[in-house]
Order: sequence, then structure tokens, then C-alpha cells
Amino acid sequence: MNILYVILGVLVLLAIERWIYKRYWPKGVNASVRFSQDRAVEGDEVELIETVEYTGRLPLPWLRVKFQISRDISLPGGKGTIVTDNYSREDVFSIRRMQKITRRLPAVCGKRGQHRIVGVDAVSSDMFMTCKTITSFQGNHGITVYPCRTAVPDIEQAARQMMGEHITNTSRMEDPFMFRGVREYMPGDQMSHINWRATARTGKMTVNQFDHTSDLCVSIWLCFEENADWRDYELSEECIRIAATLIGNFIDDGIPVALCCNARDYVAGGAAIIGHGCSQEHKDSCLTALARLDMNKSAEPLDDFLETIPRSVSEDELVIMISPEVEPRRCERVNELTVGRDLLWIVPVNADDEEPELNGLETIRNNCVWRVRL
Repeated sequence: MNILYVILGVLVLLAIERWIYKRYWPKGVNASVRFSQDRAVEGDEVELIETVEYTGRLPLPWLRVKFQISRDISLPGGKGTIVTDNYSREDVFSIRRMQKITRRLPAVCGKRGQHRIVGVDAVSSDMFMTCKTITSFQGNHGITVYPCRTAVPDIEQAARQMMGEHITNTSRMEDPFMFRGVREYMPGDQMSHINWRATARTGKMTVNQFDHTSDLCVSIWLCFEENADWRDYELSEECIRIAATLIGNFIDDGIPVALCCNARDYVAGGAAIIGHGCSQEHKDSCLTALARLDMNKSAEPLDDFLETIPRSVSEDELVIMISPEVEPRRCERVNELTVGRDLLWIVPVNADDEEPELNGLETIRNNCVWRVRL
């Protein structure tokens, strides 16, 4: 009879203990997972920071943190990781009351995009391991992965050669902020241009020389077929990398750049159209737009999209069209839309394919077929 009482007493204690843990254990538990930075480039290695803090009163025998991230963010080693549509990661902590633990995991950004951490859960049990308890935290931290730059020397050379024809020293007014050098004074030079330090050093009257301003700007048209074949996926990604490379290089040189792309933004849902600018913030906006292009959705019809591209107010504009889709009718329409502007059409093709038939490309004033080895 006494044994029955003992067993009954143990069961009551277990039931009370389980009830207490289920009711009170989440109080004081805090778990978070975040990236060490909010922006990166394809191929970069960043850190995934797990932080667990416990300020509750109940002892925890163990604590497991579970979360999911995009499979395009790879965790080297793969310990505690299950790969499906996402990476599912589990890490076990031994934590005491009033303790905070931080772990840093290396993570490689394998693909452009905006990748978020979802489903951060903390799992534990009561002291007798008779039941598991779980609490969830909002996993809203993410990282924007920009497309990486690619080596396009032939393309850049062709573009810069065309731009050089615009930048002349006879058709524009001098820009006092674009210092070029000094020369000896000539009758008619402005007194405000005299370089007194150089004059005192050389003993000859010397004046400053300035470059001339130019209204040159660049518009990049990144265009895809409405329903691209999955086999063309890597080629499309290379088109995006070429656009990212040109945008970065031009803005670094102080040349205003605009971006127009008919692929859909998977956050906003529409095509990406960003006006001219040459600041660091503008470059980040363009690269973010490229990172958010959703190649799994149908792009806007290309012919309709070309009609909606706004024209620059600048007198001198270089249009760089990046598109593997070439046909006579479209080439004719692009020529019409770029009348009065210089046009360079870049056609990425697979280097392993046979010589492609690019009917109509001969009508484009400047074109460059870029063979990409995928």
C-alpha cells in the first residue's frame, strides 16, 4: 500500500513539475540568429551569429535552437544541418541561469538575392526529460547578396571608346571642379585661374587648367525573354553580373547610370526601373534591384517594356542593352528607340554552343557578342 502511495506521489510530482515547466519555462529565454552584415557579394563569406540568453528561474537540462535559411547560403561542414528547400539548422546549448552564449558560424553567400532567417525556435524539456517544450521567436533578419562582378574587358573597352567620343575639350564649358594641371600664362587667360604658388616656385606666370564638363550618362537595358527556358538560367545570371559590373565601374568613375530591366522584382512584383545617379547610395539601389530579380517568374513582355523605358533628359546618352534575345524586328525597334543616342548591344552566348544565328544584329551600330563559359 505504501508503494502505491509512493508511486502516486511521484506521478503527482511529475505532473506538477511538467505543468510548471510548460507554463513558466519560456520566461527568460531569448534566442536570436542574425548575419554579421546586411550586404554581401556572391562568393563572400560572412558570419551567422547565434545568441542565446537565459534569465529565468527554472534550471534547463539542455536547450536546442532551430532555424531555417535559404539553401543558397551554405554552412561549411554541414554539421547539424538538413538540406531541403531551405537549410534547417539545429544547435544544442548547455546554458545556466543568467548566462548569455554567442556562437559564430561561417556562411558562404552562394547566390545573389535577399535571404532571410525564418522559424527561429528554442526547444527544451523538464528536468526529468518527460516532455519537450518549445517557444518561437521572430526571425526577420536577412542579408542582401549582390551579383558578383565579372571580367568584361572587351565590353568595357568598347563602351569607354564610345564615351570618349563624347568627352571633348571644345564643345563644353570648363568645369572649375575638374582640375587637369597647369600651364604657362597666355594673353587672354583669366586672372582668377592664375596659380600663385606655381608662379612663385617657377618664376613664370602659371595658370590652372580644367577639364570640360560633359552631360554624358549611361542607361543599361537588361532585357530577357518573357518565358525563359530553364537551360538559359545561368546565361541570365551572367547577364545580371555583366550589368552589375558595368554599373559599379561607371559609378566609380562618376558617370550617372540608369537601370531598366523587364525581369520582375520578387518583392515589388514589377519591372525594375531606376533613374540616373552616380552616388554610392544610387549604386546600392541598383545592385539591390539586381539582387531581387526573380528569374523563376515570367518577365514583362519585352516589346511592351521597351516602349515604357523613360528617355534621359541629357543630350548625350549611351544605351547599353544586355540581352541574348536577338531578332530582326526587335533590332529595328531598338534602333528606332535610340535615335540620337549611342547604342551598344551586348549579346551573351554560351561558349560551348555552336555559332548562334543572330539575325538582325548587323543593323545595330555597335554590338558585342560575349561568349560565356558556364
